[in-house]
Amino acid sequence: MGRHNKVDKKQSSSGSPAEAAFNEAETLQQRGERRKGREALVCFDQAVAKYEEALNLGLPPSKVPEAYFGIAESAQSEAAAVHEACAALPDGEASLEQEHASLAIASSLYSRAVQSYKLVPVEGGGPAGSAGAGPSAPAMREDAAVNSGNALSAWAEIVADNPQLPFCAQLNPEALLLEAKADYEHALRYEDECCHSRAALGSVGIPGTACSMTIPLRTG
Repeated sequence: MGRHNKVDKKQSSSGSPAEAAFNEAETLQQRGERRKGREALVCFDQAVAKYEEALNLGLPPSKVPEAYFGIAESAQSEAAAVHEACAALPDGEASLEQEHASLAIASSLYSRAVQSYKLVPVEGGGPAGSAGAGPSAPAMREDAAVNSGNALSAWAEIVADNPQLPFCAQLNPEALLLEAKADYEHALRYEDECCHSRAALGSVGIPGTACSMTIPLRTG
């Protein structure tokens, strides 16, 4: 879903407490991606907590966007794992209650992921019109916009499939899908501007690079 820089253990031991917490969060997130079931859920949950700790300790500004991106990715991965686990629950009243509780958790995690993706700005600004942002807010980075669209689509699926649940009754799946569409369009608009910039650079003798972006559009 995003970037995964190799953790420098020397930096973790010699850097600031905030940077050490950030590096630990990255390690936990990567560990969660290699695990399955409850182990993965625990790792993602701990990763979110460590990213938050890093932010609270005063992370250098250059790493703040990556901390929010890590929070969002970890919350989204945890939500997807919880949602998948719901489908594997056996039938029965006790399991139904457990499923509903799990769906509420997944919904909350998708919400958290979307909120955090919105806090990952384009470096040096970017095209206006980022979904959920005001006119003066920084534009959302394109990879964050794509991931936000994916999280919104999965969240809308939970809401549409479970209208009888109290937390779903307060949400509109169509509105979530419209927001997802806006995020995808934002990512495409930003990529289109990059393509025009590269073409302009190439026209004055500076080689550009080919542009392509594959966005997994989900509509249900």
